[in-house]
Amino acid sequence: MFWFFYGLPVGAGVMRILIWVREGSIAIPWYGWIIGIITFLLATLTLQTFIASFQEREPKAAWMSLLFMGVPTLFLATVTILTVGWG
Repeated sequence: MFWFFYGLPVGAGVMRILIWVREGSIAIPWYGWIIGIITFLLATLTLQTFIASFQEREPKAAWMSLLFMGVPTLFLATVTILTVGWG
């Protein structure tokens, strides 16, 4: 059920970005799309690993995965925002 509620804002966000691109409000270069997709996939993997570790009653593993996967995700998200020019 969590993934359904995770997918709703993700789908709405993707649709909004595509509408902005079609209207010409923003221009995203090809490498911005690649970095953005990789960032999104890494963030989703980090979230899934964090939640799964807690469900398996392994809180230390959950927090360590958040540290070792979440920090690079934040770094990559920052690079994406600065590269595309949204910041």
